[in-house]
Amino acid sequence: MIRVAFNPDDRFVVGLGNRIVVTTQSGNVFGHDVLNHRVGEAFQFSGAKAAFNPQDRFVVTMGNRLIVTTQSGDVFGHDVSGRNIGPAFKFSGAKAAFNPQDRFVVTMGNKLIVTTQSGDVFGHEISGTNIGPAFKFSGSKAAFNKTDRFVVTIGNMLLVTTPGGDVFGHDVTGHNIGAPFILTGSRMAFNPGDRFVTTVGNTMIVTTTTGGAFGADLAGRNFGPIFQLNPEDVRSFDAKDPDNGTTQLASDLPLGGSAHLTVTNTGAFTFSVHAHDSGFDNIDYSLAAVLMTKSGLAFTFEHQGGVEGTIAGLPFGKPRRDDSATLTGTNSSLKDEFIGLEGATFVGTLSGTDTRVDGIKGLLKEALDAAIKQLGVEAAKAVVTLVAA
Repeated sequence: MIRVAFNPDDRFVVGLGNRIVVTTQSGNVFGHDVLNHRVGEAFQFSGAKAAFNPQDRFVVTMGNRLIVTTQSGDVFGHDVSGRNIGPAFKFSGAKAAFNPQDRFVVTMGNKLIVTTQSGDVFGHEISGTNIGPAFKFSGSKAAFNKTDRFVVTIGNMLLVTTPGGDVFGHDVTGHNIGAPFILTGSRMAFNPGDRFVTTVGNTMIVTTTTGGAFGADLAGRNFGPIFQLNPEDVRSFDAKDPDNGTTQLASDLPLGGSAHLTVTNTGAFTFSVHAHDSGFDNIDYSLAAVLMTKSGLAFTFEHQGGVEGTIAGLPFGKPRRDDSATLTGTNSSLKDEFIGLEGATFVGTLSGTDTRVDGIKGLLKEALDAAIKQLGVEAAKAVVTLVAA
């Protein structure tokens, strides 16, 4: 699997045209070409080093230019031609992003945009190699919550990601920041191991500490399904309910859910679950899933959580009807069995925890028995526990 920005000395990751560009603490610059949801092998740019000084604070791109802002507010640039980084030059004009409270820096068109800890947003128009005077955007504040994690732009939209994976947007018109709205669709950059976020075209790309690269395409105000760049290196499975045969896991309560699994050829896996309470009462739930290969090797997953019903919102509140979790890990048996995952079955079972005497282990046995039946094998030849509740 091609890994992106996984070295400890990788410092900044940005998008430049159809490329992901990684700058290191030593100033070496590496790139990956991105095309059709694929990321190419890493290559090292020739030419000048970039963003290697300790005081270098932010790196962004504008057109074919790499822009570095320093703690003192001086701004330097490098023109990028092909796979070559041009010599550094200093922008004339105003200083930028030099206040301690300046938190995120992005670009949009010819504007350098600085968001502060208080949510005030300032901008500079860039013309040639000159930084225009600072101006304050009118309209809404942006990215002012302490937990806001990443800020990027796509088109005229400022996008703020949170630790929970919710993404909020602001339409930017001229020198005005529009009111915030939440984007629908996939949640983004919610795993603790997510390290850098950048954009290439209309795709938000998240790179992890292990070098995995995941993306989702933005259409309007909706993020499509998350995909791993280089899909031949990953297999994805949606758990099917053994009773209804669909990916909507049902129970004997007003409780539904789903489970999704991705596995890479390195043996790394991501197990994502979601549950929804459509009823009156709060529900503690258990979810079990089994991935079984045609050869009879079974990998098991367990998760327990809780959701809230109408009662939790009385008289004026809003119940937390949805619960999601993502669990990750690596297992050598998955790596060894990766080719054998072709044609594997993934079965999921869901129940309110307090409705079962045998609890999640009983659910797991139901899922295992269903997988055995679906594949037409006599029994599992081996069971490997990947996630235990």
